[in-house]
Amino acid sequence: MTNRSFIHYLIVASLFLISCGKSNSSFQVKGSIQNLPTQTIFLEEMGVAGDVIVDSTKADKEGNFTLQAKNEEATLYRIKFSDNAFIIFSTADKDISIKAEWPNIENYTISGAPEAIEIKNFITRIREDYIRNFNTLYLVLDTAKARQDDAMAEKVTADINQLSASLTSFVESYTDTTHYVPNAYFAMNMLNFNAERAFFTALSSNMAGRFSNSKLAKAIVEKINNSLGGNTGNSGVKSQIAVGLQAPAIEVFGIDGTTVRLADYRGKYVLIDFWASWCKPCRNENPNVVKAFNAFQNKNFTVFSVSLDTEKDNWLAAIKSDGLTWKQGSELKGWESKVVRDYQLEAIPSNCLIDPNGKILAINITGDELQKALQELVK
Repeated sequence: MTNRSFIHYLIVASLFLISCGKSNSSFQVKGSIQNLPTQTIFLEEMGVAGDVIVDSTKADKEGNFTLQAKNEEATLYRIKFSDNAFIIFSTADKDISIKAEWPNIENYTISGAPEAIEIKNFITRIREDYIRNFNTLYLVLDTAKARQDDAMAEKVTADINQLSASLTSFVESYTDTTHYVPNAYFAMNMLNFNAERAFFTALSSNMAGRFSNSKLAKAIVEKINNSLGGNTGNSGVKSQIAVGLQAPAIEVFGIDGTTVRLADYRGKYVLIDFWASWCKPCRNENPNVVKAFNAFQNKNFTVFSVSLDTEKDNWLAAIKSDGLTWKQGSELKGWESKVVRDYQLEAIPSNCLIDPNGKILAINITGDELQKALQELVK
């Protein structure tokens, strides 16, 4: 189709839409949250390019509220409350009804769009079958380490690894089989991209075939291909995060509000550590990072921690509690931070070890592997 024909097509299509009414589907979210404190409630569209606020409101004294939006196809949404509480759902054009009790918002009930009900069941399954068991195992592991019971710690670590593999398998299976594009997008973002590159390679082709008429699916495929180091439409976008490449620049705020830059550390080996106060696996990994810092800080090595927190008080409290004495930085924008895009973060904890010239030497090395790598590299 020539450019002129395409423009003519757009004009005709626009006139048709004007004469026939709305071009987008509209829907409402009716919520009822008992004991909800006074606050502004936001409805955010969670797109591949980032989250966008599409509506906001305040509840009445009984905790009832209504949000509304329009979309072109089934889309992923988040209702955001205070205290970093939120409810995720998806819908195309069906109204949604949500009921819950504050502050136990995670125990909400939802009705309306079938895709919204499905994603709620998916989240519930993960919370009950996996997160609950992870929390128990990590408590046992902490106890074993405190008692210096190496045999027990080794067994529990193996159980954690097995549970993690089971979770990955479950999420991948759901991503591959759900009939709803936004649900697949939500699930795939739970996976570690670097560790599951083979799955994402297959998913790219899979989604292009399963959802050939979906704009969201096309955007997801483009994102996957770019992250894999491929391209779409000859864009030539290459992955920036790989061993041997230069680490992207980082500029964030320090705990005192001053600017901290990765470039400030040129001339040293640096472990760029991505974490957050709310991330339990990150907090469990922090002792290993502390151990590495203490062992090699006098050998031209340091740590630069970048947090994906949104609440400064929680961030500072975690720094103090975990004894993180090196430079800390954060944009306090959570997953909307620039470093998430620049370093293609799909999960945390995550890290990059770079040499004195800023070149990436290793990616996502933790625990004993981190200590071994530093012993070999940092003399």
